[in-house]
Amino acid sequence: MEEVPFEDRDVPRVEIDWERSAWWWYPVTRAIAPAVRMNALAVSLIALLLSMAGLQLGERLFSPAWQPNWTVDSLSAATATYTPRIVHWGVALLQSLLSFERMGWRELGFLTFELLWLTMTFALLGGVLARRSLVELGQRTVSAWGEALNIVFSRWQSYLWSMGMHFVAVAGLLVPFYILGLLSRLGSLGAILSGVLLLLSYPLVFAIGRFVLSAIVCFPLSVCAIAAEKKADAFEGFSRSNAYFFQRPLLTALLAACLLLVGMVGELLVFWTITSGWWLMRGTYLIAGASVQPAAGSYVAAGNWLSENLLAAYWFSFLWSAAAAIYLILRKSVDSVELDELDSVESSVQVSLPDIPSTPPPPATQTAETE
Repeated sequence: MEEVPFEDRDVPRVEIDWERSAWWWYPVTRAIAPAVRMNALAVSLIALLLSMAGLQLGERLFSPAWQPNWTVDSLSAATATYTPRIVHWGVALLQSLLSFERMGWRELGFLTFELLWLTMTFALLGGVLARRSLVELGQRTVSAWGEALNIVFSRWQSYLWSMGMHFVAVAGLLVPFYILGLLSRLGSLGAILSGVLLLLSYPLVFAIGRFVLSAIVCFPLSVCAIAAEKKADAFEGFSRSNAYFFQRPLLTALLAACLLLVGMVGELLVFWTITSGWWLMRGTYLIAGASVQPAAGSYVAAGNWLSENLLAAYWFSFLWSAAAAIYLILRKSVDSVELDELDSVESSVQVSLPDIPSTPPPPATQTAETE
């Protein structure tokens, strides 16, 4: 067979379809868009205010013996300015959890109330933001607020139980150790016997620790799963979130690190937008004469408070946008499900359509000839 010279060969042109090869690029880079919108920031601010109100309400209802430190006096002024108060309160709640040895019934009731309150607040309002982000990142369209509210709020029991499954499992695994603690009170023999049984039960630390890690890390993924999948329930949210995270922990960490950098870009965008806009509004207001009225100072202070808390609300909004991006990527990586396969509200138009007749009617010309 005669060889064709190189210059006469017809080499087909091969082009790379980046849309198929780098399909993960769009959810990662577009995660800022759903988080920086004004309506998303407003919902996030409401969620943060409800969270703080729940923390104060729980303290008044149960009055725990150890009072959580809700203040930020121990921090520097610069840190207190850029760190939202809800973060400080979360640290105080974590410190309360670490005081496990000094926990009584009032403290247990306080922590249970706070965890339930924060779970429902984050799941419902965060779930609405996650649902809209899932639709925008997966289907590349904007979801209606009514559809997002309908899907998320109709599944509030699934959100509550998806987190409750973790606490029930941890509590069930801790019951034997509570009994061992009671056994240790029965003199030196009881202490020795309970201590030996405690060490023999050490392998359970992996099961307990996994449930605790799942409750913290997998909660946003569980919220996204319940908001995304068709007729999803608590078990599906629990199983999908754990399967995706524990099968792809390195991928999840890489996506979280990448999205953290993306979120910082969004923070700068929100910061300069709100700061410059409010600075011009406040300056014009004060120059026009409002500075001579003492009553106007309180309204200016309220505007300053709103600007600072909207910056804090951005990270709550971006948390659910980033969780939606991670969930879509992990779902396709593990289950090979396309990004746009999401649950949707059934339209009533399809129900009202008439049935197609089995046999078509005779043509008009044939009917005329017959007559």
